[in-house]
Amino acid sequence: MIQRIGVVAIVMSSMLCLAAQTRAAGNVPKDKFHLYLLIGQSNMAGRGKVEEQDRTPHPHVFSLNKENQWVPAIDPLHFDKSAAGVGPGLAFGKFMADAQKDPEVRIGLIPCAVGGSPLESWKPGAEDKATKTHPWDDMTKRLQLAMKEGTLKGILWHQGESDSNEKLAATYGTRLEQTLGLLRDEIGDTTVPIVVGQIFNFKDSPWKDVVNVEISNFPKRLANTGLATNEGMHDRGDNIHLDSASAREFGKRYAKEMLRLQNLPKPTVVKLWEQGLPDPQADKPVAAEVKKIARVRNVSEPTIAVYLAPKEKATGSAIIICPGGGYGALAIEKEGDCVARWLNELGPTAFVLKYRLSQYAQPAPLADAQQALRIVRDRAAEWGVDAKKVGIMGFSAGGHLAGYASTAEALPLTDDRYKKYNAIDCRPDFSILIYSVIPQAGDKLAKGMYTPLTLTAKTPPAFLATAKGDGISSQPTQDYAAKLKSLGVPVELHLYDTGGHGYGLGVDGGELAKWPGECERWLRAGGWIK
Repeated sequence: MIQRIGVVAIVMSSMLCLAAQTRAAGNVPKDKFHLYLLIGQSNMAGRGKVEEQDRTPHPHVFSLNKENQWVPAIDPLHFDKSAAGVGPGLAFGKFMADAQKDPEVRIGLIPCAVGGSPLESWKPGAEDKATKTHPWDDMTKRLQLAMKEGTLKGILWHQGESDSNEKLAATYGTRLEQTLGLLRDEIGDTTVPIVVGQIFNFKDSPWKDVVNVEISNFPKRLANTGLATNEGMHDRGDNIHLDSASAREFGKRYAKEMLRLQNLPKPTVVKLWEQGLPDPQADKPVAAEVKKIARVRNVSEPTIAVYLAPKEKATGSAIIICPGGGYGALAIEKEGDCVARWLNELGPTAFVLKYRLSQYAQPAPLADAQQALRIVRDRAAEWGVDAKKVGIMGFSAGGHLAGYASTAEALPLTDDRYKKYNAIDCRPDFSILIYSVIPQAGDKLAKGMYTPLTLTAKTPPAFLATAKGDGISSQPTQDYAAKLKSLGVPVELHLYDTGGHGYGLGVDGGELAKWPGECERWLRAGGWIK
């Protein structure tokens, strides 16, 4: 009898403890209840054996259960299949909770992974045929409920095994970019950090290797994304799923990368025309600016986003980055923010230029690029920049703008509000032109926004990279290099035998991925970085 009373007392005590912890989740301000979305397939859901440590809740970590109630987080977090067990989520949550400096912060985990789900299932309205569920729709419903009580601080993604085949593997990165870009759009936060985990190739599948190349290069596609690596992981004996110890370690890797992303310094945004646009096109009506899947459209307020180089790496050089997008949009992340972070690691302070597009005729974009160059030189001391080491970089149509700024004469600023900038040089000291549309007079590409470029001995030194297989002819780039060489201007051309267009920092991991390293070497040789 005494023994039975003791057992009941222990059970009651545990229930009261759990109830108290559950109440604690709802008693903190919304901004201190940090939410994390756990999505993907079975290795995110977890299939490891549940042990005592996995049943022990952390007082500050909660999970949204199947009934959409906040409960103390214990494994299994997920409920996609009866086989659900230990995954990375709980270890992630505990690590994040322990890393908080504010004792009031609580961690809320939102499990939404579905074992066996291919990327195709993670679309609005899509049904996962194997489970007869709707992963995307179910996820967004749970997230909306959770965000009534907390603030989304990050997304954990682990998926790809179901796409590791000959048909789908090579396009995984592009499709994932669309998926996670759309997710950010639906959430309404285009900067929420996302950590993507490598998949596990326990059976030595070549298609899993291809998917992992795409995953490894994913942080080059979307800003504020990071990578959880798969080194040293072990399966539970089925050649597919992580054992419990590996799942916990994987969760810690997710947490460390999430903390790194959260602690990255945020760029400062500076308007190019603080007192309004200076040209006759200023009053032209333009639709509201919009950003969808990391592309910006309808720019009417040109800006530069200032990414200061870390003090321990800063070289004093500056590079203004012009993203591409055919003058109809700006691939502002893949060809802007991600490039800025890469440049910061090399030493330059980077400036991502958000310039006017085809709603404004040329030379409006040129005026924006020249004003960016003037502002960087005008505020060089403030940003720790050498005014004689200011370069420009561009991709595709942004490469045209960078080339235009490198070759055009200064547009005079006649508006009294901006006349002071006329005294500042607006030609870059060097240029980096990647798969650029840079036609000279007579080239068939020289039309519309693509004003023909006139090269002279005053054109700055250039690094150029393009591919023979580019759908937009690489010939103008070759002609640009040949003309500079004939004028005695230092130039380096990298013409790759294979490849397409729009690859940013080399997101395919193939031959085109060589150009950033070659560019780094060129910058060092030119004295632009140490």
